[in-house]
Amino acid sequence: ERLLKSLDILRAHGEKGYRTVCRLTLQRGSLTREAAAGYAKLIRRARPDFVEAKGVTPVPQFKKEGVSIAALIPTHSEVRDFAEMLQEELAKPSSGNSSSTNSSKSTSSNANSTLANDGAKSSSNSDDEFSYGLASEH
Repeated sequence: ERLLKSLDILRAHGEKGYRTVCRLTLQRGSLTREAAAGYAKLIRRARPDFVEAKGVTPVPQFKKEGVSIAALIPTHSEVRDFAEMLQEELAKPSSGNSSSTNSSKSTSSNANSTLANDGAKSSSNSDDEFSYGLASEH
Protein backbone atom coordinates (compact mmCIF):
# COMPACT_ATOMS: atom_id res chain seq x y z
CA GLU A 1 0.00 0.00 0.00
CA ARG A 2 2.75 2.48 0.97
CA LEU A 3 4.82 1.54 -2.08
CA LEU A 4 1.89 2.18 -4.41
CA LYS A 5 1.21 5.53 -2.75
CA SER A 6 4.87 6.47 -3.21
CA LEU A 7 4.69 5.54 -6.90
CA ASP A 8 1.58 7.70 -7.30
CA ILE A 9 3.39 10.63 -5.64
CA LEU A 10 6.37 10.11 -7.95
CA ARG A 11 4.05 10.17 -10.96
CA ALA A 12 2.40 13.38 -9.71
CA HIS A 13 5.82 15.05 -9.36
CA GLY A 14 6.62 14.04 -12.92
CA GLU A 15 3.35 15.51 -14.13
CA LYS A 16 4.38 18.82 -12.50
CA GLY A 17 7.53 18.87 -14.61
CA TYR A 18 10.02 17.47 -12.11
CA ARG A 19 12.46 14.83 -13.38
CA THR A 20 11.95 11.50 -11.64
CA VAL A 21 13.81 8.20 -11.31
CA CYS A 22 13.08 4.70 -10.01
CA ARG A 23 16.16 2.86 -8.78
CA LEU A 24 16.05 -0.93 -8.70
CA THR A 25 18.60 -2.67 -6.47
CA LEU A 26 19.00 -6.18 -7.87
CA GLN A 27 20.50 -9.34 -6.50
CA ARG A 28 21.66 -12.43 -8.33
CA GLY A 29 19.02 -15.15 -8.50
CA SER A 30 16.06 -12.78 -8.84
CA LEU A 31 16.73 -11.48 -12.34
CA THR A 32 13.92 -13.37 -14.09
CA ARG A 33 11.42 -12.51 -16.80
CA GLU A 34 8.69 -12.69 -14.14
CA ALA A 35 10.55 -10.13 -12.00
CA ALA A 36 10.99 -7.86 -15.04
CA ALA A 37 7.23 -8.03 -15.70
CA GLY A 38 6.50 -7.14 -12.06
CA TYR A 39 8.89 -4.20 -12.09
CA ALA A 40 7.42 -3.03 -15.42
CA LYS A 41 3.97 -2.89 -13.84
CA LEU A 42 5.28 -0.69 -11.02
CA ILE A 43 7.28 1.51 -13.38
CA ARG A 44 4.22 2.08 -15.57
CA ARG A 45 2.38 3.31 -12.51
CA ALA A 46 5.12 5.79 -11.53
CA ARG A 47 6.04 6.90 -15.07
CA PRO A 48 9.58 8.02 -14.11
CA ASP A 49 11.91 9.76 -16.52
CA PHE A 50 14.65 7.27 -15.70
CA VAL A 51 14.89 3.73 -14.33
CA GLU A 52 18.21 2.70 -12.85
CA ALA A 53 18.88 -1.01 -12.43
CA LYS A 54 21.92 -1.64 -10.25
CA GLY A 55 23.51 -4.51 -8.41
CA VAL A 56 23.28 -4.71 -4.65
CA THR A 57 26.23 -3.10 -2.85
CA PRO A 58 28.08 -5.30 -0.36
CA VAL A 59 28.03 -4.10 3.22
CA PRO A 60 29.95 -5.38 6.25
CA GLN A 61 26.77 -6.98 7.59
CA PHE A 62 26.83 -9.49 4.69
CA LYS A 63 30.15 -10.87 5.94
CA LYS A 64 28.87 -10.95 9.55
CA GLU A 65 25.86 -12.99 8.49
CA GLY A 66 27.90 -15.31 6.28
CA VAL A 67 26.31 -14.13 3.05
CA SER A 68 28.36 -15.06 -0.01
CA ILE A 69 28.99 -11.93 -2.04
CA ALA A 70 29.47 -14.02 -5.20
CA ALA A 71 26.01 -15.52 -4.71
CA LEU A 72 24.39 -12.14 -4.11
CA ILE A 73 25.95 -9.50 -6.38
CA PRO A 74 25.04 -9.71 -10.07
CA THR A 75 27.65 -9.06 -12.74
CA HIS A 76 27.43 -6.13 -15.12
CA SER A 77 26.27 -8.53 -17.86
CA GLU A 78 23.51 -9.95 -15.65
CA VAL A 79 22.23 -6.48 -14.77
CA ARG A 80 22.36 -5.41 -18.41
CA ASP A 81 20.49 -8.54 -19.50
CA PHE A 82 17.83 -7.83 -16.87
CA ALA A 83 17.58 -4.20 -18.01
CA GLU A 84 17.01 -5.44 -21.56
CA MET A 85 14.26 -7.80 -20.32
CA LEU A 86 12.71 -4.89 -18.44
CA GLN A 87 12.88 -2.75 -21.56
CA GLU A 88 11.05 -5.49 -23.50
CA GLU A 89 8.39 -5.75 -20.80
CA LEU A 90 7.88 -1.98 -20.82
CA ALA A 91 7.43 -2.06 -24.60
CA LYS A 92 4.49 -4.45 -24.28
CA PRO A 93 0.98 -2.94 -24.18
CA SER A 94 -0.28 -2.35 -20.66
CA SER A 95 -3.20 -4.29 -19.26
CA GLY A 96 -5.48 -1.28 -19.64
CA ASN A 97 -5.44 -0.37 -15.96
CA SER A 98 -5.27 3.43 -15.81
CA SER A 99 -2.96 3.32 -12.81
CA SER A 100 -0.50 1.20 -14.74
CA THR A 101 -0.36 2.79 -18.15
CA ASN A 102 2.49 1.82 -20.45
CA SER A 103 5.35 4.18 -19.80
CA SER A 104 8.84 3.51 -20.86
CA LYS A 105 11.19 6.40 -20.49
CA SER A 106 14.61 5.46 -19.07
CA THR A 107 16.19 2.43 -17.41
CA SER A 108 19.64 2.26 -15.96
CA SER A 109 21.70 -0.49 -14.42
CA ASN A 110 24.57 0.20 -12.13
CA ALA A 111 26.59 -2.86 -12.62
CA ASN A 112 25.59 -0.77 -14.97
CA SER A 113 22.73 -0.33 -17.49
CA THR A 114 20.29 2.55 -17.82
CA LEU A 115 17.06 2.68 -19.74
CA ALA A 116 16.69 6.30 -20.72
CA ASN A 117 13.89 8.25 -22.34
CA ASP A 118 14.95 10.39 -25.23
CA GLY A 119 12.18 12.77 -24.19
CA ALA A 120 10.08 12.19 -27.27
CA LYS A 121 6.72 10.49 -27.15
CA SER A 122 6.12 8.09 -29.98
CA SER A 123 3.51 9.38 -32.40
CA SER A 124 1.98 5.91 -32.57
CA ASN A 125 1.47 5.72 -28.81
CA SER A 126 -1.16 7.28 -26.60
CA ASP A 127 -0.23 10.20 -24.36
CA ASP A 128 0.46 7.73 -21.56
CA GLU A 129 2.98 5.66 -23.54
CA PHE A 130 6.69 6.40 -23.74
CA SER A 131 9.61 4.45 -25.11
CA TYR A 132 12.74 3.75 -23.09
CA GLY A 133 16.18 3.41 -24.56
CA LEU A 134 19.05 1.57 -22.89
CA ALA A 135 22.26 3.19 -21.74
CA SER A 136 24.98 1.17 -20.04
CA GLU A 137 27.95 2.17 -17.96
CA HIS A 138 30.40 0.38 -15.74
